[in-house]
Amino acid sequence: MKKSILISALIALAFSVNAQQYAMRQMPAERPIQKAVAEDGSMQYGYCSDEIINYIGLGQAATLQALIEIPAEDAAKFEGCQVTKVNLGIGFYSGSVKVVIISTLGSEPTYTQECQVKNESWNEITLETPYTIGKEAFYIGYEVTCTEDEYPIGTDGAASVSEYGDYVGIMSGTSFQYMKLGEQGFGNNNIKLVLTGDNLPKYDLSLESISIPEYLKTDEEFSIKGSIRNKASKTISSFDIIYQIDDLAPITVTTNNALANSASYDFAIDGVKFEQDGTHSISVTIANLDGNADENDGDNSHSAKLVSLTNFVPRKVLVENFSTASCGNCPRVHRWMKSATAERNDVAWVVHHSGFYTDDFTIEESEHYLWLFGGSTYAPALMMDRTCLGEQGATRDGENMALTPTFLPTSQSQIEELINYCIEQQAVVSVAIEDVYNEETRELAVKVSGKAEGGFARTPYIHIFLTEDGLIGPQSGSSSNYQHNHALRKVMTSTWGDELEMNGNDYEVTYTCTLDDKWLPENMSVIAFIAHNDDYDTNRNQVLNTEWKVLEYGAGVNDVAADKLNVWTADKAICIDGSYNNATVYAIDGRVVTEANGASIINVENNGVYIVVIDGTSYKVVVK
Repeated sequence: MKKSILISALIALAFSVNAQQYAMRQMPAERPIQKAVAEDGSMQYGYCSDEIINYIGLGQAATLQALIEIPAEDAAKFEGCQVTKVNLGIGFYSGSVKVVIISTLGSEPTYTQECQVKNESWNEITLETPYTIGKEAFYIGYEVTCTEDEYPIGTDGAASVSEYGDYVGIMSGTSFQYMKLGEQGFGNNNIKLVLTGDNLPKYDLSLESISIPEYLKTDEEFSIKGSIRNKASKTISSFDIIYQIDDLAPITVTTNNALANSASYDFAIDGVKFEQDGTHSISVTIANLDGNADENDGDNSHSAKLVSLTNFVPRKVLVENFSTASCGNCPRVHRWMKSATAERNDVAWVVHHSGFYTDDFTIEESEHYLWLFGGSTYAPALMMDRTCLGEQGATRDGENMALTPTFLPTSQSQIEELINYCIEQQAVVSVAIEDVYNEETRELAVKVSGKAEGGFARTPYIHIFLTEDGLIGPQSGSSSNYQHNHALRKVMTSTWGDELEMNGNDYEVTYTCTLDDKWLPENMSVIAFIAHNDDYDTNRNQVLNTEWKVLEYGAGVNDVAADKLNVWTADKAICIDGSYNNATVYAIDGRVVTEANGASIINVENNGVYIVVIDGTSYKVVVK
């Protein structure tokens, strides 16, 4: 999983830089294009485009591997064919590299070959001993030792990344540790193979991905987009794209577009719409390749779910700000955010003390959220509803379009424009927060509830944050007594949220925790949000809706009217929201379990059904 501690730590080690430096070096305007392979009885095999877009390095001396995988299903259809050449798209580096073939990640190479490569260029390497493909999966690429000023790995920067095309290894001690850089915004490794043999496929297209809005307005037109790659040895000039909505008759769109070996084609089918509210399915298949059947049709189809609604619920935006005490440019962004949100109550602002070193207010979860950067981390950075806003003008460095949810804010007006854009997006689920705080025990119970009339396109997850204002500490670019506000203090749910269980269209969850003795509850807020969760794609963790409220401290439960008494349960606890005098908790067999006088949280030892008699009124509750 990309969200594991190992991967997060490796990314932090390898790619953490400040806002003015990046471990990713951008190509100049003139980008090298790989020459086509035109030999009879041969074909290219790879996952990248012809352009080298990014140069990748660590900013320190290192030994790296860049690999692609030939999975078992592809190896089986190429069995007996040979890899005769390897085309390597090299970044900012010239010198010696080692072509390597390994059977499993981390294993000793079964083939190595030293060769010289040119800087910022495609390099065609002829294997001294052609590699014969068997039925088993294998990895092929190159190994390079570079200095801190060299960025040897070339990638294509593609938004659509193959699961087999983006392996990068970093030598640690005597072994390599691997990550998948493409899924973090860098694209596929620029590696293409030349295969020769008598049984190369002649008709083989792969539907690599489809892109469909997950939530949209009923009767509003949208597009079905996708990417197709030719995995056959010959050019294919015509093929059908067939899409089916729910149980309706399939619709065929014939495409006349010459697609050479290894080339990809991005399509868009416009004018699609739904006429009824609800959860829908769409399947897309490619067929009829120049009038022939696909020789390997196991990768010809994709499907997706989406929700269409006539009426949506009001949205609030979650803005996550990556900012640390070492960041000299962060106070400026704090001022922009403060001004941008001063007159509105539809923005929940959270500050993660992470991204550019750490400080006294850093918590572990904020370090895990660095995964959403997709590679290089920096501060100041913003993230709105964990959605990539590159097409709306967000950039990762002030110039280049953001490819992941994080971006470098450039002005207060930009922040305001992006918040307004997010507010306009349809929200399909409501979020409401109730909280009860016990001053004596410092126990806090938070209940989050809401409704989703149209259901969800993917599994929803609930997240609950606690933030604190008024923290005094040093800040680069300001003073040693800077006031840090909106600092994330605790994540009450799991780091990446907990799966939300629905009761029909409704949900209700309760979490409890004990506040740290150093925290001031009068300065704290609760933020709850519903989001999707994807362990492999940074751009599929969108927030669906958010709510926030100041912790009800000071007024407390005594200021809640008696006729609004609310009794609910949390983990091994009974919560009473409202003013009362006496409460007695009975087990289902009539035994007295415990008594309380005005307490807002009553702890019980066991799960089960209880009867709570509060000032003469009985309530039946279930503690799970």
